[in-house]
Amino acid sequence: KSPFETMFREDYYAPKLLFLTFMGGAADRWANSPEFARQDALNLAAQIPQDMPCVFMTTLPSHKQEIVDRRLQAQENLKAAFEDTNSRCSFVSGLTPETMDAFVGNNAFFRTNSGVVKDPFHPIETGAEHFFELQSGRICEAIFEQIGMLPDPSG
Repeated sequence: KSPFETMFREDYYAPKLLFLTFMGGAADRWANSPEFARQDALNLAAQIPQDMPCVFMTTLPSHKQEIVDRRLQAQENLKAAFEDTNSRCSFVSGLTPETMDAFVGNNAFFRTNSGVVKDPFHPIETGAEHFFELQSGRICEAIFEQIGMLPDPSG
């Protein structure tokens, strides 16, 4: 059984909302193959209880443009897979023009040693805080969509 199948067994765990955020380790798989992205989206949908609200958000931008480029292709393939498979999960793109502008090449959001970025993949706390400031509207919209509480646009 997969971790999801184990976690969501009837007698164990039933969250009111599942919020997933990741992509780094799967970026090559999803960037290189839209079909793998599609299959993974289908597998995810099959393993989450039908009545469980779900938000999937891709990862924060990294420090290096070449890493961001690979992750952006992965995000595009995965987003298309969510749309093609009619996923009931809301999809939030972590890589947006705003987040990429803020993070790529910005040493202030990454661990450094003598001014050199030591981990270009994972932002530090201030970077994460800034990311969530930039994304809070999109995240809230996805959550409201999932729990059926979208604000009435007419006021």
